[in-house]
Amino acid sequence: MACEQTTRAGTRCRAASLRGKRWCKWHSPSEEDVARRLEASARGGRASLLPDPPALDALESVAECDLHTAVGLRQLTAATLRALARVPFDYHTANAIAQLLSAQRQILQTADFDARLAALEELLTRFAQPSRERTST
Repeated sequence: MACEQTTRAGTRCRAASLRGKRWCKWHSPSEEDVARRLEASARGGRASLLPDPPALDALESVAECDLHTAVGLRQLTAATLRALARVPFDYHTANAIAQLLSAQRQILQTADFDARLAALEELLTRFAQPSRERTST
């Protein structure tokens, strides 16, 4: 049987009523149910509180990172991952770490590509300039 209470929106509550009662656990006016509801709300509130954030002294080196280069971004991501590793893991933290690892992988690929491109450009510059032996003959 459904709860007989009307919601704040003016519609009928769709929750199941408590056994032998006309209301659900959220709308029951009995003192016992109100106390149980308040305790459940308090437990939920305490459970959702995050622990104090860790000291982010590992991120002090961020000021030294050049955030305009792949190397600097790699250093920042690594420092952030180290700081996150000190936080108790919940699904929010695990999701953040997974996203950072994905970003780190992309940064490493970019840094590798940049290094190989710079080496090729150096070779091109070296071979594009006429050598003295070639111009003297």
